[in-house]
Amino acid sequence: MPSKKYTFATEPHNHVYEWCPHCEIEVKLDAILKKQICPNCGEIIFPCALCDCDVVKCAECPIEK
Repeated sequence: MPSKKYTFATEPHNHVYEWCPHCEIEVKLDAILKKQICPNCGEIIFPCALCDCDVVKCAECPIEK
């Protein structure tokens, strides 16, 4: 059975927590695979917590395209 590369949230888990590299605070993001704005500092961050880091290659992130 193939591994899932991405975890897509369903209710009630419609948020993920991500470490913002800009302000160095863990923030709550929507669980959607797109660029988002850090609610603390306003910088763009990615919801990397949605990905299975053992399977995906960050250099090939679909959000970057």
